[in-house]
Amino acid sequence: MKLTRDFATGKYFFEPRELTGAWPKVKKRVLAHMFSCLVIATDHEDFRSAYADLIMTNSSPPIADLCDAIRSWLRDADLRPRERVRLKAKLRERRKYMLICRH
Repeated sequence: MKLTRDFATGKYFFEPRELTGAWPKVKKRVLAHMFSCLVIATDHEDFRSAYADLIMTNSSPPIADLCDAIRSWLRDADLRPRERVRLKAKLRERRKYMLICRH
């Protein structure tokens, strides 16, 4: 993150940095307690490979889903029934998932 000053107010804030690359490459950084929150702002096909890891890994940050991407992925994913139930239970149990708005 980059420390930035707002010249209008004189206050400082941390400017988030966008992660780029394939999930296997950025996975360690995301799951290493570096982030306070993970924001999903678009339901893009490229991100769907990461959702199960984010949900099931205890060290992953809380998820703010702005576009209902995870629920959409759970509905459409080719998962075994037992796996689907486990993922849904983990989301409820850890209270780490928040749907912020819905289209």
